[in-house]
Amino acid sequence: MNYSILISTISFFLYFFHPIYGQSSITAQEIDSNIYIFSKNNNLQFALSSKDFEDTYPVYSYNYQNQLSKYLEKNPYDLDSLLRLYEIQGYIYNLEGQKNTLIRYKNTIDKKLSQNSKDMLGLLHASEYNRIKKDKFLQMNLLDTALKYYPEEFKVKEFYLDYCIENQNYEQAKLFSQQILNHKSTHLKSLYNLVILNFYENAYYGIRDDYSLIDKYIQKNPDYKPLRILKTYLETINFILNLTDYEFGEMNFKSWRLPMVLKNSSDSLYQQWLSHLPYLSNQAVGYSLLSLIKFIEKDTLQARKHFEKAIQCDMYYKLAYYNYIQFQFEMENYKECVKSASILAKNIPDENHYLMLAKAYFFAKNYYQTEEILQKLLEKKTNEPHVFTALAQYYLKFRKMNEVEKYLNLAKQIDPRDADYNFTAAMYHIVLGNKKQAKEHLLSYLEIHEKDAKAWEWLKLLSL
Repeated sequence: MNYSILISTISFFLYFFHPIYGQSSITAQEIDSNIYIFSKNNNLQFALSSKDFEDTYPVYSYNYQNQLSKYLEKNPYDLDSLLRLYEIQGYIYNLEGQKNTLIRYKNTIDKKLSQNSKDMLGLLHASEYNRIKKDKFLQMNLLDTALKYYPEEFKVKEFYLDYCIENQNYEQAKLFSQQILNHKSTHLKSLYNLVILNFYENAYYGIRDDYSLIDKYIQKNPDYKPLRILKTYLETINFILNLTDYEFGEMNFKSWRLPMVLKNSSDSLYQQWLSHLPYLSNQAVGYSLLSLIKFIEKDTLQARKHFEKAIQCDMYYKLAYYNYIQFQFEMENYKECVKSASILAKNIPDENHYLMLAKAYFFAKNYYQTEEILQKLLEKKTNEPHVFTALAQYYLKFRKMNEVEKYLNLAKQIDPRDADYNFTAAMYHIVLGNKKQAKEHLLSYLEIHEKDAKAWEWLKLLSL
């Protein structure tokens, strides 16, 4: 349950050449260059959580999983440790172990509450179990009950704080954070959330360089290193926001040049993260940020070295892979994309990572491997519309319209409001010359991605 930040800054523009479709004034080249899942996933990501600023928080790994398992043999009713084990197993993609831990976790919660229906830890972890099971109503009721019986307990407020963040109740989150900090001024989770929420609230109103709140806490706790690291993180976010003012998000990376006015900021951030590295709980986080900065500077050699160091520190740290693969796509270095995406899919065999690998093979023009990966995902009897949509897009590239229709229908059965499905369906109808249906799907897509200028442009062309 960590509050994370996703900053979208870069768009991929990948082109193929086909004749013009006169019916809508939208060319086949435009359709093929916007095969959505294969050209989307274009988010520059560096999502840090409060634990990333500590040097005492263990890195999630098989070794830590085994240590915790041994501890739980002697302390089988420690719910905090059971929850931690569940989280670790998800992080390292030990899904079978995670499934068994969840059953054990539920049984232990039930046993505690059967002995005492007002047990604080039992109530809190019952709420957490319902969060995992996506039952927000029960989760909230259990948290309310815990808060009623234990209104002053830190732990209750911590769990409630996570609930508020996850459900975007930011005013309540700030209130809980402040209450906790009134009693413990170095409670990092509360500091982190209060500072991050304040920064983004200011950024929303155009105030990007207001560090007064974090400076106030640094003054109160001058020897507390995580606060200085957190300030560097805010400065990094500010730097990325400033990049968008120079159209970093609008141009191809191959033609990008870092404006001189931001070069000093880039150099300063790089040096700061270097100095922070020894104090981060997971050094992969620091190396990933160093890689990101070097890519922005177009120092691709140093960026690659930092990326390799990041995955040496933590082979499961996904954001390092995401940014590295994204920039390689921008440079049209598709062989490197295949290599890096293969490592990611091997270490963390998630459906989305196989889709990323399929995308890499697709743009490397290895269509056999692309189709093979997509068909293997299909064999797993997935219930994710993205796999069906990706298959529809793959066959749309080769104008196998019966296959496109087949997989679009499967995606629609799962979620007819899904943005990727509607975008792909719009392109399918554009190819067929069905303006009305194309417009309907684009309008559904724009309900979710209302700032997509390309989609608005296409909608306008379809209305001519």
